[in-house]
Amino acid sequence: MVDAGQQGEALNILEKMATLYPDIQTLTVYGDALSKSGQPSQAEEVLRRAVKLDPDYSGAHHLLGVVLF
Repeated sequence: MVDAGQQGEALNILEKMATLYPDIQTLTVYGDALSKSGQPSQAEEVLRRAVKLDPDYSGAHHLLGVVLF
């Protein structure tokens, strides 16, 4: 289990990575982490960016659907 401090640190690192290297995998992992940390609006925004970047990547579509459900 991850404590709140570790979770916050991980989200900060993922946010920096998504800014510096906004590739499909980074955006998808960041969106998933946001969703799991109880930030669905932010997760939706990031996952929509991922889907726009690569409309054929099913992982991003799946996670976006989970967030929207």
